[in-house]
Amino acid sequence: MRASILSRGFVDAITVDPDNTIIDGQCRFEIAQELGLAKIPVIRIAHLSPAEIRVYRLAANKLAMESGWHEDLLPAELQSLENLQLNTPLELTGFDGAELDSLLEHKPAPKDEQDNRIPEGQGPIVTRSGDVFLLGVHKLHCGDACDVSSYEMLMGDERARMVFADPPTTLPSTAT
Repeated sequence: MRASILSRGFVDAITVDPDNTIIDGQCRFEIAQELGLAKIPVIRIAHLSPAEIRVYRLAANKLAMESGWHEDLLPAELQSLENLQLNTPLELTGFDGAELDSLLEHKPAPKDEQDNRIPEGQGPIVTRSGDVFLLGVHKLHCGDACDVSSYEMLMGDERARMVFADPPTTLPSTAT
């Protein structure tokens, strides 16, 4: 976030209540203070009651946690940006080098392979790869236990005390 602010300036406004208490944007505010910024964009939320502001504060953070990416469009967008040979490093998107390498290596399945897939059932789809379920203070992620990006998507900068995973156990001993 610091690199983004240094590169592009302060683009995302902080929201505050009528008493200037931060509703959303505490981290951006702290970075602005560390950088010694004299002015930052602020949106004052005056039309909500104190209870509605409390609900919005929780929603703003929760909705950010639940956001995701279109798995086919993200690599294409990053590749397009890389092809433009910008003077801006792609790490300023918020993805680190390893994530970018993985995403830029992403190749969509060939058309004939997609045509040979078994059609999905007629019932409602309950879970897809990449889904994250919040279970109180716990999280459940549907992903590849051998793919580091699955853990990164689930955990971000946090570290788990315990992981229940179902890695493939039928791989030959020479597999890495």
